[in-house]
Amino acid sequence: MTEFDTLQRDEVQRLNRDALTSLMRDHNLFIPARDFHIWRPTKRTFGDIQGIVGEVEIIATNGLLAYFLTATQEVFYGHIQKFSGKVEPLFSVPKSTNIKKSKPRKKSKTQIALDML
Repeated sequence: MTEFDTLQRDEVQRLNRDALTSLMRDHNLFIPARDFHIWRPTKRTFGDIQGIVGEVEIIATNGLLAYFLTATQEVFYGHIQKFSGKVEPLFSVPKSTNIKKSKPRKKSKTQIALDML
């Protein structure tokens, strides 16, 4: 990891932390300090949670649970498994395009013999 990558990751972490803190303040969200590093603000997308609630907007997630806003701006806390909208982080590190692919390992004689069975 280069120094530029580290700086980029630190900047994304700062932006996520600031945005999440702002959401907590604006919507009176409660996220325990021990879990704060897991949560990420999300790009606001609309969807529904099948069989539970209609039109909601996702605002933050930990990958399993999420905070949603209803049409009346009430906060709804729930599971994201049945959420029909797209869940994307608000800020993320761009993926590197120059990832080196390793050559496949040569099989040993024992493995070749086992594959023939």
